[in-house]
Amino acid sequence: MIKIVVLLFLVLATCYGFNLDKITQQSDGCNFFPNDTRDSAHSFDIGGKGAQITLVSAEFMDLSGKKIYPIQLAKPFVVKIVALNTGPKITSPLLYINLLDYRNNWLMNTCMWTLEQQFSVQNLDACAGFVNCPINQGQQFTLEYKFNFSKKLDALSIDIGSANSIEFFLHNDARQNAMMIENQVKFVYNP
Repeated sequence: MIKIVVLLFLVLATCYGFNLDKITQQSDGCNFFPNDTRDSAHSFDIGGKGAQITLVSAEFMDLSGKKIYPIQLAKPFVVKIVALNTGPKITSPLLYINLLDYRNNWLMNTCMWTLEQQFSVQNLDACAGFVNCPINQGQQFTLEYKFNFSKKLDALSIDIGSANSIEFFLHNDARQNAMMIENQVKFVYNP
């Protein structure tokens, strides 16, 4: 029976052109650290032209305020984003945060960003300690968020061998994406 299943898999893989090397050697043909994230963080707007809030800077720090890179998952860290509101005043922003891994999808034979299912922040009142509200038009503001995965490491499926991403979304009063910022980073367990 096992021989039949293996034979069937090999026939299907051949017929559909799956690259079997990708199954066992995920790093082949894939840059696992896009945008030089092996050596430094890469932060940018993903909201495109016309986004209400634009990125000025992003920093990754330990709890004492010292800049860090790569980011050690076993220790708490802070992401500090400085941004500019070019649109109307925002009085009650909501914060959303996603974690992603840059992984090889062998079925599609390509590398892609994959959502970390065990971590998600949704509908968080951004005025409750993350930004000073309201955020006026033309105002530069700071958003700080503290991450602490030290007690959740076993539950997370973050791939340390590839680039990771922390996405921040801030919704305006109309509940539309006003800010969409991606931070491509490298996580490690030990510095």
